[in-house]
Amino acid sequence: MRRSIFAKLTISFFFFSALIIGFMWLTSSAVLDREFQSYLSEVKTSEVEEAFEEIAEMYSSEDGFSTEELRDIRRISNRRGYSIDIVDQDGESLVSDSGEKGGFQGGKLLDGELKEMEFPLEMEGGSGTVTIGFKDGLGLKAEDLVFKSAMRKSLGFAGVFLLLLSIVISYFFSRKISSPIRKVKLVAERIKEGEWSHKYLSSKSDPKEIYELSEAIDQMAMTLKAQEDMRKKLVSDMAHELRTPIAVLKSHLEAMIEGVWEVSTERLQDLYVEVDMVNELVNRLKDIHTLEGGSQTLNLEVVSLPEELWSVVNPLTPMFAEKGLEIGVKADKTFRVKLDKSKFKQIMYNLILNAYKYSEVGAKVRVEALETELGLELSVSDTGIGISSEDLPLVFERFYRGEKSRNKDYGGTGLGLTIVKALVEAHGWSISAESEIGVGSKFTIAIPRKSFENS
Repeated sequence: MRRSIFAKLTISFFFFSALIIGFMWLTSSAVLDREFQSYLSEVKTSEVEEAFEEIAEMYSSEDGFSTEELRDIRRISNRRGYSIDIVDQDGESLVSDSGEKGGFQGGKLLDGELKEMEFPLEMEGGSGTVTIGFKDGLGLKAEDLVFKSAMRKSLGFAGVFLLLLSIVISYFFSRKISSPIRKVKLVAERIKEGEWSHKYLSSKSDPKEIYELSEAIDQMAMTLKAQEDMRKKLVSDMAHELRTPIAVLKSHLEAMIEGVWEVSTERLQDLYVEVDMVNELVNRLKDIHTLEGGSQTLNLEVVSLPEELWSVVNPLTPMFAEKGLEIGVKADKTFRVKLDKSKFKQIMYNLILNAYKYSEVGAKVRVEALETELGLELSVSDTGIGISSEDLPLVFERFYRGEKSRNKDYGGTGLGLTIVKALVEAHGWSISAESEIGVGSKFTIAIPRKSFENS
């Protein structure tokens, strides 16, 4: 079973927090033990020094230690758990091992490390030595144990409190992160159901990634809507494009079958034209499928660009003149480009005939090649009717035609520019369009320097 991102974040934050809190608790406990032991050692050293001062005060340089003072020394040894050895300046023992080695303290055996401290004792004629042995380290008084236990409990309670606090923080933090993701998911589900206009309204508190994700989904919704609209339009256009020639064929054949029309070469020629239109439509769709599927093979060779352009323009010049249009080519004779001649001619024929179709009497069509820093720009421009800003982004979509009425003056299958774009990209080039209603249009092919030579 897959966990939600909320559950994963909550569990991850909780375990991460628990790991940090556990590490802090262990570290704090270790530091507490070390510092507490250091404190006890300092206290023990201070007590030993106090014991020596008491012994030093008892000693008389003239009489030494009296019997009563020796008993007091033994009491100090027994009461504090010390071993006390005193030697005079001649090395003779005055007091030897007065208490158990390791002694007793408060009636409890000390388990610490045995340590000794030596102190000089001023005597008549020289200096003696007082050696006090004691247990240091883990030997603790009852009150010390109570204090240490209380400190450990306090650390434990603090750890539990922080752990509970981390659970609460993890919950709200995970909720804060996962909430916009869930909302984006809901938007994506609505889009999946076809509600293209449904959008995620991001807030300023959303992370940058969530904002970018929502923007990407909104763009995806717009793209999907455009594709769905295009699909519907494709079906509509296909039906429209096929309906006319099929209807003509049907009506002509019915008239011939019923004897209304005689079967003649002229009428058969009309039927052939309609069949040819259907065949052209199917072939163009097949070409697009081949190009977009990446199975098209290009026969690349380096050729003179001006020669290829004129080989396309020259046969079309009479047709342009008949319509009252001007066409010209401007390209440096040194321009040489690596291309597939057949596919390149198909590109140029489509662009030039497109300019021809949408230009009125007196318009000018210009084919121009211009060298740039990045390579070469090859453009086909006209002073025709132009394309609206709403239609311009769609000109390379299949079956798209800016002329909504589809009247015979403009006609066409709406696949020419789609094929042009596919062929241009197959060469590794790019194409763009710019236009203005009543001013004209310009289609520009950007050819990178790796495909272009100027020699």
